Amino acid sequence: MTVEKILVGFDIGSVSINSLVCTTTKGERGSTFKIVWEPTYRRHFGKTIPLCSKILAEVESRFGKENIEKVVFTGTHGETIAKELGTFFEVETLALSYGLFELMPSSHAIISIGGHDSALFIVSPDGKGFVLEDFKLNEACAAGTGSFIDQQAERIYSDFPEFKDIPDPQLRMEKILSRFIADGKSSSRPANVACRCTVFTKSDMIHLQNKGISIGDIIAGLHEGVAKNFKSTLITNRKLRGPIAFVGGYASNELAKKAFEKTLGLEVVVPSHHTVVGALGAIISAVKSGLGKTVSSSEIANLSASSAFSASTTSPLACSKGSFVEREEATGFPSSKEKITVYLGFDIGSTTTKMVLISPSGEIYYKRYIPTEGQPVEAIKKAIKHFLESGIDRKRIDVLGVGTTGSGREVANLFVGADDVVNEVTAHAKGTTFYRPEVDTIFELGGQDAKYTLLKDGFLADFRMNKVCAAGTGSFLEETAKKLGIKINNEYENLAMSSKTPFKLAERCTVYMESDLMSFLQMGAKREDLLAGLSRAVVHNYLNRVVQDGKIGKVISFQGGPSLNKSVVAAFEAVIGKPVITLPHREVIGAIGAALHARDEIKSREAVGEKIKTKFKGWDVVEKKFVHSEEICRRNPQCHNQCKLQVYKVGEDEAIYGGECGMYESRVIVAKRTPDFSRIRQNLFFKSIEGKYRILNEGEVLPKSSSKPTIGIPRTLNFFQIGIFWVHLLEEMGFDVVISPETSNSIVDRGIEIIRPKRLLLSLS
Repeated sequence: MTVEKILVGFDIGSVSINSLVCTTTKGERGSTFKIVWEPTYRRHFGKTIPLCSKILAEVESRFGKENIEKVVFTGTHGETIAKELGTFFEVETLALSYGLFELMPSSHAIISIGGHDSALFIVSPDGKGFVLEDFKLNEACAAGTGSFIDQQAERIYSDFPEFKDIPDPQLRMEKILSRFIADGKSSSRPANVACRCTVFTKSDMIHLQNKGISIGDIIAGLHEGVAKNFKSTLITNRKLRGPIAFVGGYASNELAKKAFEKTLGLEVVVPSHHTVVGALGAIISAVKSGLGKTVSSSEIANLSASSAFSASTTSPLACSKGSFVEREEATGFPSSKEKITVYLGFDIGSTTTKMVLISPSGEIYYKRYIPTEGQPVEAIKKAIKHFLESGIDRKRIDVLGVGTTGSGREVANLFVGADDVVNEVTAHAKGTTFYRPEVDTIFELGGQDAKYTLLKDGFLADFRMNKVCAAGTGSFLEETAKKLGIKINNEYENLAMSSKTPFKLAERCTVYMESDLMSFLQMGAKREDLLAGLSRAVVHNYLNRVVQDGKIGKVISFQGGPSLNKSVVAAFEAVIGKPVITLPHREVIGAIGAALHARDEIKSREAVGEKIKTKFKGWDVVEKKFVHSEEICRRNPQCHNQCKLQVYKVGEDEAIYGGECGMYESRVIVAKRTPDFSRIRQNLFFKSIEGKYRILNEGEVLPKSSSKPTIGIPRTLNFFQIGIFWVHLLEEMGFDVVISPETSNSIVDRGIEIIRPKRLLLSLS
C-alpha cells in the first residue's frame, strides 16, 4: 500500500503548540490541501522543545517517519526553532491569512486571538488568491487575549478543592476554563467589567464580587468587555462586513463568540480547525515557495533549551552608600497635656489611602497607610478611627488646616472639609522639597500608575504619567510575589539582592512578564535571579513608557510603594548610573505635601490680613451619613473602558471618584470653585470676529457665492490662538470666511488613525 507524503505544520505560540498533518495534491488551479490529522491543543508551559519533539514523534509513529516530506513552522517561538533546524518559517500575519483563505474563502475579516496576541485582518479575493487589505495588531498589552482570560479564571477557581490537587497543569487549566465558561453561560445580566489592563480588571472583578454580583454575571461581563476592548483598540472606525472569521485558542470559548456577535452586530463564524489556521498557512506558504524540509523528532529533541528561550544575565544589584533609607515611624504626640496644633493631610490614591498629622514645623506626629479598595470614604473613616483609637485625647488636638490630594481628593474634601485641595504632582513636589530642597527629579511608582516629575528651583518644569498600563507598578510586583509564593515586604528584596546573575527580562505587559517568569522557573531558573531581573525590568518599563525622552536631573528621589523595596532602588541606580535617594516617610509623602501646602496657603492668606478658620468638619465625620451610588461613565461614547464611578453626596454637594482618564479628579459637580475659562475665551473669541464669518454646520452644503471667493478655516490646532488675525485679514482681503462647526465624535470618526489633533484637522477638511 502506498502512503501519501505528508506535511507537518507547527504554530508555536506564547502559550500553546498547535499542529496539524496534511497532504497536498497538485492540480491545474494549483495545490489543494487535505487535513488528515490534528493533534489536540496543548499548552507548552515554557517547554516548547520537548513538547514539539513529542508531538512530531507521535506523527512519526502514526504515519511513518519516512513519509514526512516537510516540517514547517510559524508562531512567536517558531522562528528560532525553524532557524536552528534549517527549515521553513512563515510570519504569523501571512500564515493566518493563507490558512483562513483555504478554510473559509468567503470571510472578509479575521479576528485572531491567541495566548498573548490579538489581531484584525481584512482580506479580499483577487481571483488567484487573496489580498491583505489592512491589519492591526495589539500593542505590548495582553488585555483581551487568551492569557488575560486564563488569569481571571485561575484567580476565581484555582483554590477550589476540585481543581487544587490536579497534578497535570494542562488538565487543570482545561477543567478550570470549562467551569469558568459554564458559569458565564448561566448569566442573565452581564456585569460591566473594564478590560483595559489585567491588573485593573482584577480590581474591578473583586469590587463586583464584594458587591454581591454573581460570578456568572461577572464572567459574562468580562467576555463582553474583551469584545468591546477589541472593537475600540483594533477595529476602531474600520467598517466590517460579515461573515467574520474568529480563530485562535480563544475562539474555542463559546462566550467569546457570543460577546463579539453582540458587540459588533455581525455574524461571527468559528471555522473548523480554528486553532491550527496558522500551522496550515505555514504549510501552504512552504508549498507555494517550494521551501522547507523534513526534520525528525530526535533532531528537535537535541536542540538546547536556549533555542526556544534565551535570557542573558547582568551584574548583581547593589545600592550606593546612603541612598536607601529605611522607612521611619512617626514621632508620636508630645506628652504634655497642652493643646497640640496640627495640620491634617490626606492622599486618596487608587490602591491606598494615606493620612498624616504634622506639626506647624513639619514634624510627623502620626501617619496611617491603608488600602482604598475602591471605597475612598470608607478608607478615610478607617484611617480617622484608627487615629481616634490610638489613645490620644482628641480634645488636645487643634486642627489648623486640612489638605487633600490624590485621585480621591475631591471626595476627601467633600467628606472631611479641606482648606486646600491640590493635585498629587504638586503635593509630592512640596513634600519632597521639604525634606530635600535640592531634588530636581521625582520618580514615583504607585499602586496602579506611574509618574515622572522634573523640578526647577522647586517648581514644576515637566510632568508625565502612565495610568493605562499597570506593568511595573506596586500591584504588579505584589501579584508576582504572590505567584512565586514569597512575601512582598522583605522576602522579595532579600532574594533579589542576593542574586549573583540576574536575568535580563523584557519590560512589557504584566501578563507577558508573568508568563516569561513561569516559563523560566519551569526551565530551572532560580527565583532570586528572576526577581532581580524583574526589578530591572520594572525600571526599564518605567523609563521607556513614562519618562521617555524626559530629562533626568542630578538629584533623584524615588517614591511610592515600590521605593520601599531595596532591589528596585538598586535597579534604578544600575540602569541610570546615578544615585537615587529615598525619603524616610516616602510612603506618605503625598499626604505630607498636602498638609504642608495647606499650611503655606493658610499662612499666606493670613499674611495679607485674612482671618482664616479651618473648614475641617471635625472628628465626628466618621459618624456622618452620606449618599453613595455607583454608575458607569458614559461621557464619551467612543470610550469602552467601562470605568466605574463612585458618586458621593453630602447635602447639596457632590463629588465623583474613579475613572482612568482623570476627568473627575478635580471636579465637584455642584460646588464649583472656578469658572469655565475655556468657554469664556471661546465667547470672547467669537465676539471679536462677529459679522466677519459664517459657520458651516455638520452635513450642510455650502452655497457658492457669486461675488466673493470662499475660504474655510477648520476649528482645530491653534485656531483659537491666531484665528482672530486670520479671520480679519481674509475678510478684509475680500474672502467669504467659513468656519467649521464644533467638534463632535462623528466628525472625529471621519479622520484616519493618527494623533487626535491631526485626525481632527483631516476630518474637518
